[in-house]
Amino acid sequence: MARMFHLLNLPLLVVALVGGVSRADSPKLYEFLPATSQAMVWIPNATDLSDRWEQTLLHQLAEDPTVAPFFKEQREMIQNRLMEAGWRLGVKPQELMDYFPGQLSVAWLEMPNERKPFALVMLGQVEQQDEVVGRLMSEIEAAIAKHNPVKKQLSHMDQAITQYTLPRREGQLLDENTLIAAVSGTLIATDDLPVMHQMIEQLTGQASSHAKLVDDKDFIASREQLKITGQGHIEYFVRPLGIARVVRAISGKKSKSSADILEVFRNQGFTAIKCVSGEIQVRQGDADIAHRGFVLAEHPLPRSAAVLDFPNKALSEIPSFVSNRVDSFMTVNWNAQTAFWKVRELVDELVGNQGVFDEVINGIKNDANGPKVDIRNEFLPLLTNDIIALTDTRDGEIDVDSRRNLIALKVNQPAKAAAILDRVMKAEANAEMLEFDGVTIWKVTNEAEDVQEDFSEFGFDDEQEEEEEPWLNQWAISVLKGDSDEGDNGQGASEGYFMFASHTEMIEQAIPQARSGGAAHLASEADYQRMFQAISQLMNEQNPCAWKVSRNHKAHRVQYELFRQGKLQDSESMLATLMNRFVEVDAEATTGAEGQKVDGKDLPPFDTITKFLQPSGFKVVSTPHGWEFGSLLLGDPNRGPTELSSGREAETARIVDSTGESKR
Repeated sequence: MARMFHLLNLPLLVVALVGGVSRADSPKLYEFLPATSQAMVWIPNATDLSDRWEQTLLHQLAEDPTVAPFFKEQREMIQNRLMEAGWRLGVKPQELMDYFPGQLSVAWLEMPNERKPFALVMLGQVEQQDEVVGRLMSEIEAAIAKHNPVKKQLSHMDQAITQYTLPRREGQLLDENTLIAAVSGTLIATDDLPVMHQMIEQLTGQASSHAKLVDDKDFIASREQLKITGQGHIEYFVRPLGIARVVRAISGKKSKSSADILEVFRNQGFTAIKCVSGEIQVRQGDADIAHRGFVLAEHPLPRSAAVLDFPNKALSEIPSFVSNRVDSFMTVNWNAQTAFWKVRELVDELVGNQGVFDEVINGIKNDANGPKVDIRNEFLPLLTNDIIALTDTRDGEIDVDSRRNLIALKVNQPAKAAAILDRVMKAEANAEMLEFDGVTIWKVTNEAEDVQEDFSEFGFDDEQEEEEEPWLNQWAISVLKGDSDEGDNGQGASEGYFMFASHTEMIEQAIPQARSGGAAHLASEADYQRMFQAISQLMNEQNPCAWKVSRNHKAHRVQYELFRQGKLQDSESMLATLMNRFVEVDAEATTGAEGQKVDGKDLPPFDTITKFLQPSGFKVVSTPHGWEFGSLLLGDPNRGPTELSSGREAETARIVDSTGESKR
């Protein structure tokens, strides 16, 4: 897991690696990358990026004296793990930053090698001065010598290559090599000798038979669809299934389930989702981070991939049941009547039993002991295709049950939907019927079940127990009827919401809120209005298929406080479970602070950092060629727009170390 985790986080470290200016006549470093690249990150100008990042609230948060020690510890932990696994440069990123005066690019490659089907490569601009390059190589060697490597001098095309082979760890089958070369003002670092040869040939202008990423039709098409501006401070390219294969190869794990997940996705048409291209701007206008991207896909999508059917008809207004206590709000429009049936073959193949999907659907309809609901003709026609998801925080002290989630499906005949729900829940052994203000709510209490996650093939290799508790121990479901023109407390309403909530009281609070006439509504909150206006203007105000607003000064409270308490892994939140995997929870410790390797007890209370947490949001638009998306993290509302130059055209460098002296 360690190797996979840190290589995935390498793009987050490139900001710390570089400092300098991009020369206007320099080729873009990603132009040298091979077509086998499954993911690529490129920074065109590190000094400009660094300057802009220092103007953001997130940087100010990391530098705040109350939390700076924590962020420093996290940064050092990631850097140390990076050196111990996968890419063992053996030197901290900030120790090299002054040697990189320009661009930097990192890529993950898929290789035609059965024993090692992946490779990684980093390209970074360095000064073309023998003294500077010599000091850089000396620092790398001095640092990596701590790991007792075997050093070997190689060459290719009259270019010197230094290879370091690190001692094998227990159980390790393959050598871990780090190869370093400085060619034509570019430092090359990779773990694969053929890749090093290819990069040298490209950088020295030699004729090469290797296909380039920049000539790849998907790379070109996705950037054309995005209409990439060239003003991004970070650009990236990802092939989703390709990088998943690389991640699995790096982790060295296989799926514990009978089905090969990636093979299933390939069989079910998800290879039609070709790639994602994007650009990120930092400290741009009112936003600390502005992100635009495009998912390139074939249309119509084949087989089960056609489940991704999102018309550009997302709700433009928030329903009346959404109060101002909400932490995040998202809505999406999904063509349920058609797309629902596209999942048939996917379910069958995942289960390994053809026809199981239809068997379940028919059982729901015809089983004498079941609810006898006709999904096709009785339930799906009630859906308007509008889906709403929101989160909030339960009142009182923060504990593992404080995060609350609600999903609402808009329906056009709520009375009929309520009748169907009653039939279904009466057949549910763990369901309890409650009445609240004239509305029936069904509360379900789960006992321990065999609910297992299988992320092992992607490096999440925590041992799984034979039986695990469900994601939610309790949940509730109801149908909330909308306002009626007939004055009968909503009984004659033509629209309503099929609600599923993690907490019964979340539905109970939605009922009077829906009848309040808009009092204490989310739409009245200033931070929501600011974010909604920003994402409405994003991407030329196109009608979206999905959009979301997160009120970050509220949304992160539960995870933050649980982290302080050492209880993050105990949270009922599915997000907490995934977060905990990425902060390395000890697999042998399942409860309590001892199970969390990073101690959060010294962090300040959440209220002291909320000033740094401004709202964020995203917007997605379906197109004939895929999906365009954009997201924003807003900055300080009291500051003016940035006056920093783009830096792309600048010709002066500002590279100063902690002593105020440049190593160049």
